Amino acid sequence: MLRMGRAVRVGELCGVFRGSEAVASGGLTHGQLRGPGFVRLFRDVYLPAGIPVTHEIRCQGAALAFPGEAVITGRSAATLRGVVLARPWDPIELVVPLRSRIARRQGLDVRRTDLETTEWREWHGIGLATPERTALDVLLDRSLPDAVADLDVLLGSGLAERCALQAALAPRHDRGIVRARQAVGLADPRAGSPPNRRCGSGCDSRA
Repeated sequence: MLRMGRAVRVGELCGVFRGSEAVASGGLTHGQLRGPGFVRLFRDVYLPAGIPVTHEIRCQGAALAFPGEAVITGRSAATLRGVVLARPWDPIELVVPLRSRIARRQGLDVRRTDLETTEWREWHGIGLATPERTALDVLLDRSLPDAVADLDVLLGSGLAERCALQAALAPRHDRGIVRARQAVGLADPRAGSPPNRRCGSGCDSRA
């Protein structure tokens, strides 16, 4: 986050930042933001062009763009926790409250549901799902092969535990819950399925 009250020099920008704040401080112009020196991650959120774009960087950008009510979950949360299931330009998976006005848009995969405060913790001004909630959202509303393949990796890494996940799924009635239970039964932590095993509509030539 930029500090207001003084001009911010281009050389001081070493991570994601709000373009409006950089312009207001006098450090950048709108023309510079539109030039080759910066990568636009989201509306009003930029990254200096020399910094590699990773999924974590884009999650930090999402935290600036959608602070407060959104929770990073699923493959994005797993990647932030060290289990790399998401490539740099894969959609960032978010859970938002039912009342939220945040909608699906390019670069985001948004699911609406109200979470308990025990299902997430604060991360860069946004929520980050707990490991159990992360595993649940990896499974929900997914094709069975993709859900099984990702769960293979989560179980193999120790981020998810089969018994705990089965217990969490048992009382739920979410969309896709039957398929999620099937995935838990089919998953094999010894498989070690790589996250780049598939290339569907979420693929991007920039990844």
